[in-house]
Amino acid sequence: MKVLICEEARPLLEEYHDDELPVSDQIAVRAHLEWCDDCAAIFADLGLMRGFVRATSPGHGVLDHEDR
Repeated sequence: MKVLICEEARPLLEEYHDDELPVSDQIAVRAHLEWCDDCAAIFADLGLMRGFVRATSPGHGVLDHEDR
């Protein structure tokens, strides 16, 4: 398995979030996120931002915590 440092993992976070990475890269990013709190926080923020954009787009309502 490939081991990533932050500088390698961060550019892959958007593709990882969208399930667009090859399986080997998905595994490497997931492993990195398990031990790197900084990159895990960036990844969590990415998910929140994308959820907010989707929820506030025309025709979509904001979801309650239970609906996510």
